[in-house]
Amino acid sequence: MMRFRLPLLYGFMICLLAWWRIDNFRVEAQPERPIEVVNRLIGAIRGTPLLEPPEQADGQQGQEVGRTGAQLERKTLAAALEMVDLAGISQRALGKHWAKRSPDEQSEFITLFSQLLLHVAFPQSAGFLHDLAIPVTDEHIDGQQASVTTLIQHPEAGEITIGYRLVELNGNWRIHDIEMEGVSLVRNLRTQFNKIITHFSYSELLRRMREKLTSARVPTSP
Repeated sequence: MMRFRLPLLYGFMICLLAWWRIDNFRVEAQPERPIEVVNRLIGAIRGTPLLEPPEQADGQQGQEVGRTGAQLERKTLAAALEMVDLAGISQRALGKHWAKRSPDEQSEFITLFSQLLLHVAFPQSAGFLHDLAIPVTDEHIDGQQASVTTLIQHPEAGEITIGYRLVELNGNWRIHDIEMEGVSLVRNLRTQFNKIITHFSYSELLRRMREKLTSARVPTSP
């Protein structure tokens, strides 16, 4: 008789736990390893829908395709943005000019920089990495710093080594630099930003960043 009651008992317990919202009893998930964060970033970037441009479709259908593609793209790339240390990259990219900015200006810069990643850097990377195998060749963790190295075979550019530098923030690994063939993204940006600010002004840097963002958001005429 007991063996017939056990399934009923288990079923009752499952229902009871569901009624009491079992997330209260959930075991805390282990934080992702650096290699998992990098794989998720690559997956999110490569998951950007490569849909037919709306001007190539007819009428209302073309408008719907455009809206759907834009929504999917924003959602996919926003997920990639969550894996990046935006504040850290922004501060290091501005270098000595960061401390001269007010908290509001710093916040404005982080927002503008994140939008450039979202609408310029990530979509361009999606086109470059699309359909390529990206094996991880190394993962190294040293305290709150980590590095992950990948190797890709690009049909035009050939063999390329891409390294990801990560930092642990509040228990989560976040990407704070990317190196392609030893060339650091952050150092490259810092050189460009410093040149513009030194020769012109910080306002001119923001103007150019906004101009680039506007160009990326406005579709080009066929």
